[in-house]
Amino acid sequence: MSKLRIKSSNLPSLQKTIVLYLAKSEPQTINGTDTEISKNSDRKKNYKSTHLALKSLEKKKLVRKTDIIEYNNRKFSRYWLTDEGIINAMLEGADKALLFEKSKKIHPDAKILHCFLEFIQHMNPMMLQLAGNIIKNKGMMDFADLMAILVSDVNYESDEEIMKKIVNVLKKYPEEYEKSKIVIQQMINKLNQLISD
Repeated sequence: MSKLRIKSSNLPSLQKTIVLYLAKSEPQTINGTDTEISKNSDRKKNYKSTHLALKSLEKKKLVRKTDIIEYNNRKFSRYWLTDEGIINAMLEGADKALLFEKSKKIHPDAKILHCFLEFIQHMNPMMLQLAGNIIKNKGMMDFADLMAILVSDVNYESDEEIMKKIVNVLKKYPEEYEKSKIVIQQMINKLNQLISD
């Protein structure tokens, strides 16, 4: 696979640290996030800074509240990455396989996202930026976007083994696989018609 340099986000340092921390953890409260990132860096614990950074990430649609937990008769929101936050974490170097596993657990119904996260591990890195742009503009990825990314990757990847890996990933998602076969056949028919005219 080609090794192109992809552009990471321009997040401030603390926000980037939070995104990368959440990428390898379960949903966290503000205090839990602050405690853990302070433990793993030279940064002193500072709830207010972490609170502001998380709220800014929420406004940028990179994190969202996943649930509320109760502790000592008080309620606390827990946060984790949105679809855009997952892509952003990958662009920052987060482990793609780990994010795939976490996403399946935290967002179990997001089959299109899961399919993408599984096959992006075999694709050209530029497809990650394409996916990021799609999600930034639309807020989510749908089947048509998944196919657009797949077709775009064919322009970069001509390696038959990589394409087989991607098809094998698609087969794990029967509904998407069947739809993709139809879309690809329609595309082939249109290209054949175009060539024969």
